[in-house]
Amino acid sequence: MSHEPSRKLGIILTSRTDSTGKLIFNRLSLLEKMGYHVRIYIVGKYPDGHPGENIFHGLRARVSYELPGFMAQLFKAALWLPYLAIRNPRGFFKAAFTAIKLLPVARCRFRLASAVLHAANISGKYSRREGINCFYSFASDDAAGIAMFAGMYCDVDFCFGASAADINVQSAQELLLKINVARFITVPSQHLKNHLRELGLFPTRVYALPLGVDLKHFRFPPMLKPPAEPYKLLTICDLTRDHGVDKIITACGLLRQQGIKVFYTIIGLGPDKDRLEMCIKNLKLEKSVRIVERADESIRLREYHNADIFIWNRHASDVMVPCDIPGTMIEAAASGLPVIAARNGAITELIEHEETGILFSPDSAEEIAAACKMLFDDEIIRELIIIKARLTVEGKFDMRKRVSDFIDICENNEILV
Repeated sequence: MSHEPSRKLGIILTSRTDSTGKLIFNRLSLLEKMGYHVRIYIVGKYPDGHPGENIFHGLRARVSYELPGFMAQLFKAALWLPYLAIRNPRGFFKAAFTAIKLLPVARCRFRLASAVLHAANISGKYSRREGINCFYSFASDDAAGIAMFAGMYCDVDFCFGASAADINVQSAQELLLKINVARFITVPSQHLKNHLRELGLFPTRVYALPLGVDLKHFRFPPMLKPPAEPYKLLTICDLTRDHGVDKIITACGLLRQQGIKVFYTIIGLGPDKDRLEMCIKNLKLEKSVRIVERADESIRLREYHNADIFIWNRHASDVMVPCDIPGTMIEAAASGLPVIAARNGAITELIEHEETGILFSPDSAEEIAAACKMLFDDEIIRELIIIKARLTVEGKFDMRKRVSDFIDICENNEILV
């Protein structure tokens, strides 16, 4: 008797996961290599308009796309909802009751309605005959809503991962309801796990499962070379005000005033780009600072090896959950690039001050400049930080170990056999 139906995960994704598509691909690829089966449902448009050209090319998993148009989904759902009501009345009415409970607390009722419709279409069209044992979403926002309702329609389990970024787009009550329905949830840090526990009481198990990097792709340099002027600084982030890139640019100006030559590369896009370019111009740093578009993995790896310091200055506003550890910071540490970062949220789970990196007060240009100067001048501290950071990544952020942990969690919760 085949065990495939009891080992198949239905993965719900939305088009907003494109920025993390490579990470998701690597995790699913490792799952398949370990003998498990996945089925991918993507709510969004085809990449570049071509169904056959998607970021999951190379997986054995079947991939289906559900186009996001509301009226088209409504028309199809009108056909599938009666079928689901007859096929599984208990699950159908459970989904309807959950949707009614979410109405007064959902930040966007249109997105809630879309989740209900997409789940109905996925459940009716595909999953009922494909042996899905559990629906899983890598995010707690729209994709988790679709996975939750699909699980109810099909009478199977539902679980999801949650990050600080997608938690911010929904109300605490909406998130709590999803948590209560889920079999279990995963979060990328102990810090975020503690934050969820502060929202209220719930019986669902929460597992701290850090994001990982494939250490085969981010290799440690065979020899550590001391930096030389002009010292090369690097930041990879979205260009928004809360990332504080302007303070790093200001720090470059402070270093120049001390007679230290630096060249700062900023990789990213966002609404703050024009303001940052004006900041560069006002400080007369046009020859010392450049902004380039977001780079793929191979270009990032080259930049990590060319740079002398990776800088991260994300700060959290009063209305936002403190940030998680960015994947680019983990990649930098894995590649042998020392990191200096704002002391904030889960960052301290990777960066221990003067042990695996340098911490500074958020938005303090003076402390950023001082941290850079320390790493320029003290070769012993620099090399110790680089080595200890790499060991920390190998111990806590190895993707293969974290995927194995995820499988253990699924098996312990009887999701996978």
